[in-house]
Amino acid sequence: MAKHKKNKDQNEKANKARSPVLHLFFVVFFLVFVPVIYSKTTIEPAVYPRFLAIAVGLLILFLALLFQKRGIPSGFFKKAPVLFSGLFIVITGVSLFFAINPVEGLADLLKWILVFLIMSAVYLLSKQSQGFIKLIVKGIIVSTLLAVLIGLYQFFTEAFQNDDPNALYEVSGLMGHKNQFSISLFLMLPFLAFGALSFKDFWKKAAYLGFIGAVLLIAMLQTRAVWIALMLSGILSGTGWLLLKSKKSDHKLFGKVPAKLVITVFGIIFIAGAASFIFSGKSPAKRIASIFDSQNTSNEWRIEMWIATVDLIKDHPVTGVGAGNWKIAVYPYYGRFQPSVYRHWRNTHNDFLQISAEKGLGGLVLYLFFYGSMIFYGIRIYRKSPEYEPRLFILFLTAMIAGFLVISFFSFPTERMNHLMYLGLVAGLMLSVDDQNFNSDKQETDIGSYSLNIPVTLVLLFAIYFGYNTIQSEIYISRAQKLKDSPVKKEFARMAKLGNRPLVPFEPRYSFPVINYSGLADYVYDHNNEKALESFKEAYRQHPSNFAVINNVGSVYGEMGRYDSSIAYYQKTLDIFNHYDQGLLNMAKAWYLKKDYRKAYYYILCCDPKSKVEDIAAFRSEVEKKLNQ
Repeated sequence: MAKHKKNKDQNEKANKARSPVLHLFFVVFFLVFVPVIYSKTTIEPAVYPRFLAIAVGLLILFLALLFQKRGIPSGFFKKAPVLFSGLFIVITGVSLFFAINPVEGLADLLKWILVFLIMSAVYLLSKQSQGFIKLIVKGIIVSTLLAVLIGLYQFFTEAFQNDDPNALYEVSGLMGHKNQFSISLFLMLPFLAFGALSFKDFWKKAAYLGFIGAVLLIAMLQTRAVWIALMLSGILSGTGWLLLKSKKSDHKLFGKVPAKLVITVFGIIFIAGAASFIFSGKSPAKRIASIFDSQNTSNEWRIEMWIATVDLIKDHPVTGVGAGNWKIAVYPYYGRFQPSVYRHWRNTHNDFLQISAEKGLGGLVLYLFFYGSMIFYGIRIYRKSPEYEPRLFILFLTAMIAGFLVISFFSFPTERMNHLMYLGLVAGLMLSVDDQNFNSDKQETDIGSYSLNIPVTLVLLFAIYFGYNTIQSEIYISRAQKLKDSPVKKEFARMAKLGNRPLVPFEPRYSFPVINYSGLADYVYDHNNEKALESFKEAYRQHPSNFAVINNVGSVYGEMGRYDSSIAYYQKTLDIFNHYDQGLLNMAKAWYLKKDYRKAYYYILCCDPKSKVEDIAAFRSEVEKKLNQ
């Protein structure tokens, strides 16, 4: 026994001697460096650049742990959040067998694996050093101050005193979209609140400054879902904190609440409300209420998409349609809602519906159990921990999870790797704090470092390849998109060919398979109809509900004189989007070439008279001449 204790003491000393480098690396790399990664050369400026960076950072981290011969306690895999997240990853992988396009789901699978590895890494590092939590908080304070500075600069240079109502969308921080920027600020708030109440001197002031700046930006960005989440988490955090203070102060409800803090809180609320009113012209109450207004145009569109998604779920309740494949499978259900202008949806604006549609109802249950188990751990620590600081810290994190669930009902935070990174961080911290409070004396055997780190290394190497490959594809496809309507067809063709890489998801702007651009290059530049048809049919196989892709197949068949085939594909485009003027015009031309002028005239009359498609009026006159002969 004495020998075991001696070895344990030696291990703890060794950990303290060698762990700070890894702890500093994690904080600086993941919490300060990753959030500022932003590329203007890719179509999505933050998603895959950060995905790649996180995969590289985790590889470095786990190789370092392998070098240190650090295993992971066997009890880690028995914890509820670990079990549920692991099972969720398994069901995500299984769903790919039911996917139309498994590659599209591969990105989703790899993202959740990275979340699991972040959770594991944070748990391991936290067990090595009790000061890791405060180091994390300091890193997030720095990250928040950078984000606030960037956001305020964008606001006052792009949106302030700008009459364009869409100018506010230029205030996206380094997230690519203002709503996602607002969500990222919300995820930082619990760490800032803890720092403001726990630190002293410089870091306390920095935490206060970051908190105030983040709340003000959230108010100005007018993301309604984040406002509701902030209200909920604020009420939970405030109530829980007052109860903690009362227990420290002989059960007086408000205990010794500093007057400065009370003034600061009410000041933030007042300034945030005033900022919201000034920059939106509406009171915060009206702005929040609008999210529940079914007559609101944005809400009406969203509800229509939700109805279509529910219909999709009813047809695939067990297996789902496969991770990442909602955007492929939903359009046949959404066609009845399509107006004269096509609405391009890349997600449901509701993570719960999207997970149900893609991974089945079992996937949704595991997803909810993952969050529910974290909330359970949070409540247990809050109620039973003997120490004040862990209870306060976990209170703020638990309230943030509740707010995150609210956001997930109206938005798509799990699409962004930045938000998922924070989710893994919070889960790992909760598990480590729970261990420190309830399992500190429990002796557990470590699962060997090689048996875990070798498969982890292989997965991370594949994730790095996937991320790098996708980034390269986006760079070239982005250039091709800019050159599509230019006279430099040769350069467009070159970029399109370079962007056509294996194992990459759809380009995110129009959800086209990347091979579609190779088909356009063959069709427009090389005038090689056979090769173009081959590329377009492969694009159709990958995305059989993208009306523009289907139209391309029909167009090549028309060029080849195979009018029956072209008509069949044009009809498929109209089944999905019956107001598609280019498709209607192409259908009319196909019937015209078959000398069925009445059908040609029928389809040309279906076109919008105010359509921007230039050939419609001229072709209508041509058909009318034939009918009058």
